[in-house]
Amino acid sequence: MIESKKGDITHKLVKLAKPILRIPTLAIHLDRQEKFEFNKETQLFPIAGMVAAELERQGLSTAPGSALEKQSTGPKEEDSVFEPLKPLEERHHPRLIELIADDAGVAANQIRDFELVLYDTQKACRGGLNDELIYSARLDNLEMSYCSVEALIDSVQSSDLDNDHCIRLIALFDHEEVGSMSAQGAQSNLLPTLIRRLSILPGSASGNKKVAGDPAAYERSLSTSFLISADMAHSVNPNYAGT
Repeated sequence: MIESKKGDITHKLVKLAKPILRIPTLAIHLDRQEKFEFNKETQLFPIAGMVAAELERQGLSTAPGSALEKQSTGPKEEDSVFEPLKPLEERHHPRLIELIADDAGVAANQIRDFELVLYDTQKACRGGLNDELIYSARLDNLEMSYCSVEALIDSVQSSDLDNDHCIRLIALFDHEEVGSMSAQGAQSNLLPTLIRRLSILPGSASGNKKVAGDPAAYERSLSTSFLISADMAHSVNPNYAGT
């Protein structure tokens, strides 16, 4: 969320293309165990950088009497005014806020809040002896998501929507691997609610307009729709031929 000079709050998408975080694993000769197991509470912290490098970037020093030491001697916590939510620069590292602001094309003090998701920055590539394979993370199910978005765009460009009684819709759900039970998962009421609201819109292929409040509009819309569930799966995995 960005606050403009006029005080308006707007949303903007950002993408930090460079890798800024990494979860390092221990060298194998320092952790000899049969299974790759780790402590989720203490061994999965992403590393963003080194304190010395950040101090050097800011031209600061940790020597006694330095500006950094003087900054740390602020008011005591019990003397400060209570705030239900700490300021942004206290909840997040200032350098991270600067990177987000640079990508958004605004000043750091215009950032009011943000929500980020970590992703693998390694790009996909073609592989195999004849480039017949695709090496990429998250193929399940970004591949079908990409195809669905491309198909939706192509369908709009090849027809006149003003005279089309059909509604084109794709649903890209999250949290499939944990049961799809979240607010935006496939088992949520997001898609049925959306289709139910769309089904009572005026318009019909036969020329008869749908009546608002028709109790059978939703079921009738489903029966005359073409539904596809697209997912990625192994056709053949040589390493698991028996599965």
